[in-house]
Amino acid sequence: MSAEACLDSSDISIHCGSTPSASFDDNGVLWVAFVQDEFVYVSHSSDLGKSYSNPVAVNSIAEDAEHNGENRPKIIVDESGIIYVSWTLKTSPRFTGEIRFSRSIDNGNTFEETRTINDDGLFTGHRFESLFLSESGHLYLTWVDKRDLEASLKKEEPYVGAAVYYAVSDDQGRSFSKNYRVANHSCECCRIAIAPKGPENIAILWRQVFGEDVRDHAISELSPYGDTLQTHRASFDEWHINACPHHGPGYGAIKHLQRLSHELVY
Repeated sequence: MSAEACLDSSDISIHCGSTPSASFDDNGVLWVAFVQDEFVYVSHSSDLGKSYSNPVAVNSIAEDAEHNGENRPKIIVDESGIIYVSWTLKTSPRFTGEIRFSRSIDNGNTFEETRTINDDGLFTGHRFESLFLSESGHLYLTWVDKRDLEASLKKEEPYVGAAVYYAVSDDQGRSFSKNYRVANHSCECCRIAIAPKGPENIAILWRQVFGEDVRDHAISELSPYGDTLQTHRASFDEWHINACPHHGPGYGAIKHLQRLSHELVY
């Protein structure tokens, strides 16, 4: 379907929706999540994207889901066929939001009631979520969070940037842990990259504020039990800017089976 046709059509379709994200399941089926008309939709393709199933709405009530290059819905399908979807709900005032999550246990025919994962109850920034499923079955959600900024403002104390938080589900998305803080003083609006670190831990890469205005990347290893095991500065570009570049990192991890027994992160 062409862009012109979408303008004149009320069809719900991946071709007319915004910012799709994609993931393959263990059977080679391509699953996509996208936003259209204030709903997050899921559709799938069994022929490598030549055709798609009728989209199914994830949220039952219309809401303003983020849909841009840095902040779009995420989708993962586990080995049992459960479909996990996360996104950021835009709230008022500007630059605030909530981390939203739902799952389907019937092959994408229906989705459970949408849940909010951030647990502070504040109308502040909870945005730019990332979703990852470890080999051990731990489902991670990470995001940029401004609850500590709000606390500092109440105390009239200075605070630069935002913070990085995460939560983990160990029961296939039925429930999530409390929110864990990874680091203060992250960039306010850059996506977070995730790669595996062993069977159950993850490594995350994000843009951090060093000093007053240097915005370079930091990397941490996280456990599913709320442990931030190590944090390092990952880049030394010395980018002095008192603003968010709206440009997060990306990376992956591989195993070199012949020579190494651990992951390499790029």
